Amino acid sequence: MHKAYGHQNPGKPCLIGKYAFSGCTGLATIKIPENLVSTGDSVFCCTGLKAIKFPENLTSIGDSAFCHCTGLTEIEFPGYLTYIGN
Repeated sequence: MHKAYGHQNPGKPCLIGKYAFSGCTGLATIKIPENLVSTGDSVFCCTGLKAIKFPENLTSIGDSAFCHCTGLTEIEFPGYLTYIGN
């Protein structure tokens, strides 16, 4: 399992930068940190993800975040999400 962060700092909001996992076709599962507040553009583009659950603190997801994720069948969005890109 891949982690979306290298150094855990639970008290500080974090983000996943654009293209962070783009093209990781072997990425089938991912553990998203609870303090994630934002993702960049194309962050999961062309990955092998099948399902993803975002934490309650997430407020924005960048453009093309899930483009070409043909195996992605389940996404759980949080209630505080205010922006999802194209």
